[in-house]
Amino acid sequence: MLGGISTHDAEWNYLMGSVYWRKNWMDEAARYFRTAATMDPGNVEYRNAVNYMNRGGQAYRPYNMGGQMTESDACSCCAQAYMADCCCEMMGGDLIPCC
Repeated sequence: MLGGISTHDAEWNYLMGSVYWRKNWMDEAARYFRTAATMDPGNVEYRNAVNYMNRGGQAYRPYNMGGQMTESDACSCCAQAYMADCCCEMMGGDLIPCC
């Protein structure tokens, strides 16, 4: 979708960097993040992306997209949903209609 946009401004470069980061193409992601930060040096989000990429890129999560979900993340998510459902049922509601 981004390829069809003719205006390649700082935000476009940041979004392209985010796409490449999600694909785990770190060199391309870093290049786009650097371009975005150069085009709009006052944007903290763009500078943060460049800084994270300079430290290896594995800790960066553009737009809070997160990385790959691990098995423990999925278990934690399910456990939290189960506990919320139990609390709601104790108070007369039903948060999760079926599981």
